[in-house]
Parts: sequence; structure tokens; C-alpha cells
Amino acid sequence: SPRLLIADEAPFELYDFSGKSVCVTGAASGIGYATALYFVDLGASVIAADRNADGLSGLMRERPGRIEMAIFDQA
Repeated sequence: SPRLLIADEAPFELYDFSGKSVCVTGAASGIGYATALYFVDLGASVIAADRNADGLSGLMRERPGRIEMAIFDQA
């Protein structure tokens, strides 16, 4: 059954993405940036995609060795 997530609870115990790969688009800023970090913290291998190389570099500095960078414009 669905479980209500309380704001001060750590959601990390709900999901385990160890051994999974996730591609996050728009990862250089905003929701994409936060989503990429979240998936890394859940154990996933993350491919962060965006056209902003500087933003992706900042993301990679937050979790060294845990994120691969893909620079492209998907439009």
C-alpha cells in the first residue's frame, strides 16, 4: 500500500537504485540538477545531460566520480 512520506523523514530508505543507470536531462540547473544528485544518493549511476557544460561541471564536483557528463542540445 502507498506510504505517506513525512517531510522530516529520510526518503533514501524507500528506494534503492544500486546497479541501475539513470539519464537525467536538463541536469545543469534546477530540477534536473537536484534530480541527478538525488539519484546518485540513491545509488544509481547517473548520466547527466545538458547543453551547459559549466553547469554540468558544477554538478560533477558535488559528487566526484559518481556522475558521467553528456553535453548536447536535444532540441
